[in-house]
Amino acid sequence: MMYQRPLFCWAAFILGVALCSQSFAQRTEKKPAQSNVAYFAGGCFWCTQEIFEQAPGVTSVVSGYMNNAETVQIGFDPNKTNYDKLLTVFWHAHDPTEVNRQGPDIGPHYRSVIFYADDQQRQAAEKSKAQLGKSGAYSKPIATEITRAGSFHAAPEYHQNFGRKNPNNPYVRQWVAPKLKKLGLKGP
Repeated sequence: MMYQRPLFCWAAFILGVALCSQSFAQRTEKKPAQSNVAYFAGGCFWCTQEIFEQAPGVTSVVSGYMNNAETVQIGFDPNKTNYDKLLTVFWHAHDPTEVNRQGPDIGPHYRSVIFYADDQQRQAAEKSKAQLGKSGAYSKPIATEITRAGSFHAAPEYHQNFGRKNPNNPYVRQWVAPKLKKLGLKGP
């Protein structure tokens, strides 16, 4: 006798595929033009997203993953800001001297990385990193990697705008909110 899956299993599978496809389509529609996008990894993306959400000229921020690092994809209006200004926000958003960690988060997926989309961004990132290193602002060398952008994968919806959705979460209260306050930004 041949085993047959119950009808509800197939219906659940088809519904799951449809919902997954719909969710993927919704996320890919939001992707900004390549020349107006920046990718930064600076520790937990919950903090980084909250900081860039408040940066002038930023049109969208999506938490996700690139090259096994928690990364934010930033869409921006080039008439209101530019890549160099976003680099400045990035340097202030985290400690670029830390290797494979930020605050309580430890591991290579919390490393500091600038993922450049084109050669112009690469040159700007390298120049900015060199200037920061020469500035004497840090006693340790800048550990931030500068790497070509790969495939960006948006994190599940519950990670998007996590701080704003969960202002009383212990991690948000202990790490995200104080960082925003230190930078003179609004709390979640």
